[in-house]
Amino acid sequence: MWATAPATFLPPAEAATQIPARRVIDVRPARQFSGEKPSRGAKRAGRLPGAFSFPLNDAFVGHHPPLLVDRERLRERLAAGGIRPDTAVLVYDGFGTHAALARVILRDLGFAGVRAIAGGFAAWDAAGLPIETP
Repeated sequence: MWATAPATFLPPAEAATQIPARRVIDVRPARQFSGEKPSRGAKRAGRLPGAFSFPLNDAFVGHHPPLLVDRERLRERLAAGGIRPDTAVLVYDGFGTHAALARVILRDLGFAGVRAIAGGFAAWDAAGLPIETP
């Protein structure tokens, strides 16, 4: 039987209150992070305040099947953004599905305090919460 943490996914309004205490990781493609291209389902383009860009595609190599990049390389990339295993993290994507995968990868890398935003950037935008724009 699968054990689930009841608060793995936070509603956007609750996640917004945790931003000061957590590093925010955006796993959307770089063009969405930069605001060049809006996320599907969002009216505004941009990113969450203080977010670090870590496109989920950068965590994989190959296509059939995609393979996870070397774990040490992933840790180094995150550390370059000031994110270490003891860092409390809030992760999001466009709708929430890729954030769930990113959460699993981060936990595999040794990150214990990882939460994801339910509904991703689209839900954050729909709630009218603040974003950064380039």
